[in-house]
Amino acid sequence: ALMHGVQGVRALSFHSIAKRFPAGTRPTELSAHHIRSMVPLLAVASTAWGLSAWLLTPPGQPLAQQAVLMVILFGMLAASLPAISQRRGAVLWWLGPLSLLLIARFALEGESQGWLLSVCTVLYSATLMRYGFVQNKLLKTTLRGQIERQALTNELMLRTRELQRLNRER
Repeated sequence: ALMHGVQGVRALSFHSIAKRFPAGTRPTELSAHHIRSMVPLLAVASTAWGLSAWLLTPPGQPLAQQAVLMVILFGMLAASLPAISQRRGAVLWWLGPLSLLLIARFALEGESQGWLLSVCTVLYSATLMRYGFVQNKLLKTTLRGQIERQALTNELMLRTRELQRLNRER
């Protein structure tokens, strides 16, 4: 029932986005406001994926199943990170809820294996979050460099034209 509720919220979110951008009128680029409006969707999706650890492996299940689930979720997190690292807040809202729910799930098991999985989740999540922030900084630096290069190219073209004009006048 919980997963159906999450899917219902997801469907309503998609419906509201479709209303804002009717077919044929979708812009080629989204404004910062519209990109920010996607962050809550990331948080909801992250929470749903974090709850999957609770739903697919209820407490008392063998820890081997939980370790396999952890590897699958970590792979999904790592693969999706480059796509969302364009916004620093998106990285936090994507990794945060999922990581916290996984940490709580493994810590609830107790025992040495449960605590080990919980510590591994903390370390991996922190590493991924740091990677996402570095990727975000790299994207910003690269874009800033491209913009500066374009401005320098435009200035060089203007000066070259001015020099050519002065040469012709002589």
